[in-house]
Amino acid sequence: MVAVFNPVGGDEFEFLEHASSSKHERDLLGQLVSEEIPPWNWRTFEYRMIAEDDNRRRLRRSDAPSTNIGELVLRHSAVTVLLPTLRHAGCEFVPLRCPDAKVVLVAPPRIDAFDEIRSDLSRMPGSPHMVHVRQFAFHPRPLETAVVFKTATRGITSTFVTDKFVSVWRRARLVGLTFNKLWEG
Repeated sequence: MVAVFNPVGGDEFEFLEHASSSKHERDLLGQLVSEEIPPWNWRTFEYRMIAEDDNRRRLRRSDAPSTNIGELVLRHSAVTVLLPTLRHAGCEFVPLRCPDAKVVLVAPPRIDAFDEIRSDLSRMPGSPHMVHVRQFAFHPRPLETAVVFKTATRGITSTFVTDKFVSVWRRARLVGLTFNKLWEG
């Protein structure tokens, strides 16, 4: 039995924001998210840590500052604790430029585990392209050893974690993520 979760940064925690406002860099970032350029090109982007909300209230320090595009980013303190688990799972680490903190992008392996037939999804009219997945379903066998992964399915750009990751995260008492269960099987 394995469970798959969507890791989400909590509203009360600091987060990362892309530092450039140039259209060219925003376009490159969009290509990255749509999988047109490899994740190691993220190091060319600069980020800044947002530590206050819109009302100028201080946000809590996060071991996994969220980004606005759903990638898993970890502070050095979290990498130290999670490194054996993530390396064993086949993850790579890409340092990001951030003057406020030592952070890395976790580049997980792609696993062909998405079950398109059992998932509830919508497509663009007259097209095979997915627009939105309302309810995820996965093939359990490819996930038996998974910890953090992306699907091999084009159009799904999220980073997913399994109950193994959640267990290690909680045992280490790391903060900054909530885990929304998407599927269990």
